[in-house]
Amino acid sequence: MSFKHIVTLLYGLAVLSAASPLINARAAAPTVTIASGAIIGTATGVLNQPTVTGLVNAYLGIPYASPPKRFEAPVPAPAWNTSLNAQKYGAACIQQFNGSVVGPFSEDCLFANVYVPPNTTASSQKAVMFWIHGGDLAIGASSETTFNASSLAVNHDVIVVTFNYRLGIFGFPNSPDLPSSQRNPGYLDQRLALQWTRDNINAFGGDKANITIFGESAGGYSVAQLLANPPKPLPFIAAIMESPLILLPGNGTKNWNNVSAHFGCATADSSLECLQKVDVSDLSSYIQSNRIGLLWPPAVDGVTQSKSISDAISAKSFAHVPVYMGTNTGEFDGLLKTLGLCKNINNNATEQLFALFGLNLTSITEILAPKYPQKLAPVDLVGQILTDLFFTCPVAKFSRELAANQYDAWRYWYGLVTPTFGSDYAAHASEVNQVFGSYPLQNENGKATSDQIKLSALMQTVWTNFAKDPHRGPGWPQISTNSISNKFGLFGGVRNSSGLQIIPTLTADFACGVLDGVATLSKAGVLEVNTPFEI
Repeated sequence: MSFKHIVTLLYGLAVLSAASPLINARAAAPTVTIASGAIIGTATGVLNQPTVTGLVNAYLGIPYASPPKRFEAPVPAPAWNTSLNAQKYGAACIQQFNGSVVGPFSEDCLFANVYVPPNTTASSQKAVMFWIHGGDLAIGASSETTFNASSLAVNHDVIVVTFNYRLGIFGFPNSPDLPSSQRNPGYLDQRLALQWTRDNINAFGGDKANITIFGESAGGYSVAQLLANPPKPLPFIAAIMESPLILLPGNGTKNWNNVSAHFGCATADSSLECLQKVDVSDLSSYIQSNRIGLLWPPAVDGVTQSKSISDAISAKSFAHVPVYMGTNTGEFDGLLKTLGLCKNINNNATEQLFALFGLNLTSITEILAPKYPQKLAPVDLVGQILTDLFFTCPVAKFSRELAANQYDAWRYWYGLVTPTFGSDYAAHASEVNQVFGSYPLQNENGKATSDQIKLSALMQTVWTNFAKDPHRGPGWPQISTNSISNKFGLFGGVRNSSGLQIIPTLTADFACGVLDGVATLSKAGVLEVNTPFEI
C-alpha cells in the first residue's frame, strides 16, 4: 500500500460513520420562524433507540449563507418569502478525498441543522451545543449519521446545531490574490454559522447566551482557533475539544500556484478569477487525483488562524471560557495495525510518515522504547509514540498552559474498544458515536455491547451537563500546573469499561517529558501550525 493511500485512510478515520437509518416514527411537522422566514422541520424518532418514545424536532438543510462565490468569504443567506422546507440535509461540500460521506456534493453547501427536544417553545432557553465536524479540513459533512444529534436533544434536553463548511482548496485556498484576512473561507464559514446560531437560536427555544462550541479532530482544532482568535462579541461560553489535530504539512500558496499552472491560470492577470471560472468537476477531479501532493493547510492570518496559541493564552487574548478537552488511548494504533505497518520497525511507509513531520523513526523509537511500561511490539510502540506525540502530550501541555494563566480547564481520556467501530483500539474518532449516542446497534463489524450503550449514556450526560453549566466542570478537579497531582476522567477503561474512573493524568502522560523534547527537533513550523498547542 502506498504512502498516499495510508495518509488518505488517516483522513478518513476522523469521519467514520454508521449507516443506520432513523426510526420511522413521525409526528406533525414542527415549525419555527426566524428573521429570514418560516421553517418547516420534521419530528422523528431517536436514532437507533427504539425504546425511546420522545421525538426530536429536526430542522435540516437550513441555508446559513448564500451559495458561496468560489474561494471567497461567505455572505449571510437572504430571507425567503415562503416557508422553507427543512426536512432533509443539504448538499455536502466537495470532498478532497473519497470517504464515508454520501452525496450529493456541491459548492452550494453552506447549510445548518438544528436538533430540538420535544415540547420546546421559543421561551424554553435551553443550552445550545454547536458542533464542528472533523476530517482534516478536507472531508466530512454534517449529514453523516455519526453526527445525528437526536439522542443528545431528546435524552439530554439540549439543542444541537451541526453544519457544513468548505473544505480543501475551496475552504483554504491561500490565494495571494485574496486579502490575507480572507484566505481561510472555510474558517469564515464556521464563524458565520456560529453567528447565525447566536442570532437565531432563541426562536428554536435555545439560549443564545449559553452556547458551547465542540468538535473533534479538525473540528476540535477549529474550536482551538476560535478560542485563540475569538469573534467579538464572544458568541459562546464554553468549549469542548476532542482529539484536536490537523495533519496538513505543506505550503498552501505553493499548491495554489501549482493548480493555477495546471489550468493555465498562472499567467492570467488574476489566478483567482481564472480558477473561479474552471468547471468545478475538473477542479475537484484534479485535486482528488493528486491527494497528498495538494494539501491545503490554513493560512496564518492572525484573524482566524494563529501561529502560536501559546502566545494567545499568555496574552489573555484567548477566549476566557471553561475548556474541556481530551484524547483517546489508541489514536494512531488502529490505523498502523490495520494498514500492516511496522511489522518491521524500519518499514519504509512508516519512516515516511515520521519524516513528513521532520522526525527520524529509528532514533525516536530507540529513545522512547525504555520509557514505556512494558515491552511493546513494533506496531504498538510506533502507534503509541504517534498517539502521544500528536495527541496526548499536546493536550496535556495545552491544559497546563491554560491553568498557568488562570483558565479553567479539564481533561478526559477515552479507552473503550467497541465492536461496531471496527478497531482493536480506542482509535481516533471512536468516541464520537459515543458522545452523540449515534452508534449502530449492529453493523458489519458486530453488535453494540451493553458496556458501550451504558458508557455512551454516561458520556452524553457529562458532555451535556458541561454545556448546561460549564463552570461546574465535568465532575472532577480542573487541571493545575502540577503535573504530579493532576487527575482526569477515564471513560471505558479496562477496570470499568462501562463507566468512569478518576485517575492521575500521569497514567497517560508518562512519556511527555521526553516527547516534548523530541518535538522541538521537528521541522520548523509544521507542528507549531498544525497542533493546537506548540508541543
